Amino acid sequence: MDLSPTNKLSLLGRDFLIAVLNNQRNIAILTREEKNLEPDEFLRLSNLRREFDAKLVALLCEGVATGEFRLKDPYVAALSIGGLVSWAYVWYRPHGRLSLDAIADEVSALILSMVGVTR
Repeated sequence: MDLSPTNKLSLLGRDFLIAVLNNQRNIAILTREEKNLEPDEFLRLSNLRREFDAKLVALLCEGVATGEFRLKDPYVAALSIGGLVSWAYVWYRPHGRLSLDAIADEVSALILSMVGVTR
């Protein structure tokens, strides 16, 4: 199935958030203790992060090229999206006001709004 950049970004935002929150404890430990990793592990994780960012930038550039996204700087947008989602481990509570699916839907909608998608 060939999805539009908007649909790809919506799914990415939702799936990325769910992955972060399903691994909330591990993400919290990694974020706080990353400086104590062995150099090889730190490099491996840094490379994975750069690879993810590059793929997200490519998706955002695709959306700009098709006219679906209105962005001045896809690189800044990619870092902002990554920060928005990865910070959710701090405030998410499994038994909070919204379900995981409801939060994932809301964050996905916020990401689309960030890139200028109007529905």
